[in-house]
Amino acid sequence: MLYGIVDIGSNTVRLNVYNYKNNKLNIIFTRKENLGLIFYIKKDKLTKEGIKKLITLLKEIKADLDHLNVKCYSFFSTAPSG
Repeated sequence: MLYGIVDIGSNTVRLNVYNYKNNKLNIIFTRKENLGLIFYIKKDKLTKEGIKKLITLLKEIKADLDHLNVKCYSFFSTAPSG
């Protein structure tokens, strides 16, 4: 079975797709995009331009997941502490 994980970070967004078979987990696909979302934060909020960039990329990543026929996936975000 295939599993997808999308990590939305302050600088990069990464998709990893794993195949789980015979009690083994192997990475079969990875995609990393440098968005630099940290530069789109104003007054502790993501700007409209940053949101648009993120949404565009997340739609592309969802298309990748659909193309690979990944049915089980999760998106999560990490943020720097200040």
